[in-house]
Amino acid sequence: MSKTEKKESVIKELTERVKKGGRLSQILTDEEMLKPNGLADRIAKELEGNLRSTQLRKVFDKIKEIEEAIDRRDDYKVKILELYPKLAYSTGRNLMPKEFFNLLTSLLEKAEKDREDAKVVIRLITAIVAYSKLYG
Repeated sequence: MSKTEKKESVIKELTERVKKGGRLSQILTDEEMLKPNGLADRIAKELEGNLRSTQLRKVFDKIKEIEEAIDRRDDYKVKILELYPKLAYSTGRNLMPKEFFNLLTSLLEKAEKDREDAKVVIRLITAIVAYSKLYG
């Protein structure tokens, strides 16, 4: 298997799992997402060289806004809706891999429907950003 195929496989695998599964809080455990060599770590490795840290940081900044809205018990869904066009723009400008765009939009669709799922997305993306610092 080439390095490119391996890179696509974890992101694509998780995207399919998210689309097929139920609530994120039931199909993704913190241990599976956050530990070394877990999903966040492997996604960060796959994104190395394919996603600039500034683009990942822009996603992370919006994720933190979502987290703050949840903590204040505000309507966090509008923050999620604001993120979709930003992701589309980055992908359209070839600043973000299409596979990662697909994963993020799948995760955000789940997050829109359930506050606990939104918290799962926040933890996963926060961990991806942290692990990406290790590799880039």
